[in-house]
Amino acid sequence: MEQADIQTRKLLVVDDDETVLKLFLALRRKYNGLLEVIVLQSVDGAIKEMERGCSPDLILADVSLPKKSGIELVEWIYEFRKDLFERLYLMSGYDRGAISLNPLLTQYPNHFIQKPSILKPVTRIIEQHLGLRKRQEPSHL
Repeated sequence: MEQADIQTRKLLVVDDDETVLKLFLALRRKYNGLLEVIVLQSVDGAIKEMERGCSPDLILADVSLPKKSGIELVEWIYEFRKDLFERLYLMSGYDRGAISLNPLLTQYPNHFIQKPSILKPVTRIIEQHLGLRKRQEPSHL
């Protein structure tokens, strides 16, 4: 499939770390406008967005957030927006074993990104899951 034939894809990022949020906003440029990035700092904000009809093509959420955790987002999506469940990836600075006790997380064990090195795994997920390719940077001779 040609990249020109691909419609804009929507990425929802739920994280309270400013550095991570800036990274995701910068990713928009790498995909020639084919990636719409919505960044929210809370699970409640993400839930409100989805209740309003937002259907992201991919959701990346931090596990450790103030008030409600990324695990609570997983549970909400599973109960109310099951159509989005397999589009959800969790990110954490904690070891995967620390969050794997939730039985919902065992359904998609590879939907986990270990922080802090998230750029390469996120790029791979965007390219595989959304079918997008990064803009080719001009080579300098």
